[in-house]
Amino acid sequence: KDCPYSEKKQALNIGITLAKYDWIVTIDDDCYPSTENWLVSIAQNIAQKETDILLGFSPYISQSGLLNQWIRFDALQVAVSYAYFTLLEKPYMGIGRNMAFKKELWSQDYLKEYDTLGSGDDTTLVQYYKEKKKIGIFTQPLVYSFPHTIFSTWIKQKLRHVNKGHQMDSSLKINLAK
Repeated sequence: KDCPYSEKKQALNIGITLAKYDWIVTIDDDCYPSTENWLVSIAQNIAQKETDILLGFSPYISQSGLLNQWIRFDALQVAVSYAYFTLLEKPYMGIGRNMAFKKELWSQDYLKEYDTLGSGDDTTLVQYYKEKKKIGIFTQPLVYSFPHTIFSTWIKQKLRHVNKGHQMDSSLKINLAK
C-alpha cells in the first residue's frame, strides 16, 4: 500500500480511516484512564456537548523529586492555558492523550495540510479546525501519564512542543506571553 506518512501519522491515518464509528477517541499507549469506564464518560461528554472536537486533561503521576514537581506544575499551567483559551473560543492546542473528535474531520482537505502543519496530530487538528468547527473541553475522565525522570529528556520534549508555536496566531502568542 501507498504510505504517504511515516510512523505514527501513518498508523493514525490507517486506524481512523478504518474506524467504524463517528467519533475517534485518542489515548497514548503509556497512559491510563482514571476510571475503567472512561469511554462511557467520554461518550456522555460527546452526547452532552455540541462540539466537533473535545479536549480533555492528562495530569502527570505524582512522584518524589523536584523535577517531578516542576513537570507537574508546568503541565498544570499548560492545561489551564489551553482550557481558558478554548473556553474563550480561541483554542490553540490539544492533548492527544485525552481527546475526542468527529471522524469526518479526518478529511482529505485536512490530510492535504497535515504534513505541512508539523508534528503533533492533536495540535494540528485543533489548529486546522479552530475557526471552522466547535471545540470544547471536558474535565472528566482524566488520563494519567508518567512524566520524564531525566531533565534533558523533558527539555527535548518541551523544545519539540515549543517548536509547534509557529502554527499559532501572533495575537495568541502575545496573550500566552502575558
